[in-house]
Parts: sequence; C-alpha cells; structure tokens
Amino acid sequence: EAHHAVAPSYLRLLSLLKGRAKLLGLTATPWRSDSDDAKRLWNAFDATRIYQVSLKELIEQGILSAPNVETVQTHVEMEKEFSDDDLTYIRRFGDLGEVVLKRLSKNTTRNRLIVDHYQQYSSRYGKTILFACDKLHAETLAKEFNDSGVPTEFVVYGKSDNDAVLDAYRDNPNPILIANVEILTEGYDAPKTRTVFLCRPTKSKSLLTQMIGRALR
Repeated sequence: EAHHAVAPSYLRLLSLLKGRAKLLGLTATPWRSDSDDAKRLWNAFDATRIYQVSLKELIEQGILSAPNVETVQTHVEMEKEFSDDDLTYIRRFGDLGEVVLKRLSKNTTRNRLIVDHYQQYSSRYGKTILFACDKLHAETLAKEFNDSGVPTEFVVYGKSDNDAVLDAYRDNPNPILIANVEILTEGYDAPKTRTVFLCRPTKSKSLLTQMIGRALR
C-alpha cells in the first residue's frame, strides 16, 4: 500500500532508509487527490516507475473480473444543501466531508431505497459488500436489511468482533451482506463476493477503485 508513503510517519521512516536500502513501493492505487501529496509520493520513490499494469489489462487477462456497473437514481440532490464550508472542503481535499456524509447517512428514504433495490434483485446480486457513509450508516443499513430478512453484519473501527464477522462473511453462507466504513478498502479478499454497493459517494479516484476492487478480485 505504497500510496500511504506520504504520511508523516512513513516519511520519517523512509528518510532513515535513504541511502541504506533500495526502496520498492507497490500499490493498486497510485493516485493522490491533492497535487502536493502527489508530488511528495512521486519524490518518495525518486520519481522512478519500473512497472505499471492497468485495470483494463488485468481484466482482459482474466486476473480481475469484468465489472457490470449500474447506477440507481436515489433522487437525493444533496448538492442543494452544501454550505460554503462543505464546498471549501471539497475544493481543498477533493472529496466530500464528514458533515455532508453524515447528512446523507440519515436520509431514511435513501436508506430504504438501498434495501428495497437489493431485495428486488437479490438473486443476481448475491453476497454483497456495502460501503457506508459513517459508523451510524453502517449500523442503520445492517439493521434495516436484517429487519427485511436479509442476514447482514457490519464492521467499523473499534468494534470488538470485526475479525469474526469478516471471517464469517468470507467463509459462510451467512451473513449475505456486510456493511463497513472504509475498513474493506484495502487488504481483504472475499472471493464469493459478487456485488459492491457504493452507498457512500466519493470524488476520489483512489477510494472508488479500492471499493470496486473488493469485487473485481
């Protein structure tokens, strides 16, 4: 996950290794939304790229699954509620801020639509990973799916049974769905996953690729 190399803790470590070891960084998402971060990432590896393969090539080689993308209209126009602070955050960080995501997570109509849409096409979607806006959203979606008869669990940072839930989703028929908040963007393989629900909107190319990548693998 070499795209984390621009974090201060990593930079301190890399500065100690400079000149003492050869540095090789590996990542599936080598992009940074912030141009300064992109420069720092490039400089951390001495601007040398020795190998690159695209998602398109990996799909054509059969290493990754070919995605079928569906857009579901929620008719929620959250942009109308953007404040000046919300817009400033988007311009600065290239993605939606916590305040915007929290408002979206509390939209009961949208949450109900997510559940109803899955149920309508459940035989096609199968085991599904849900990417939620925040902790409350993950809990809410899990509850609404369970109340509708679809076995669902959720994982969030600090939850004591995360490992058991992840193992159960990967290895067992149930839960059918698992909701999470950016825990499953990296380092988790569940080959039986058939579908990803992007319940959390994003403007970040890296985050989008990571979320979709859970099913492509």
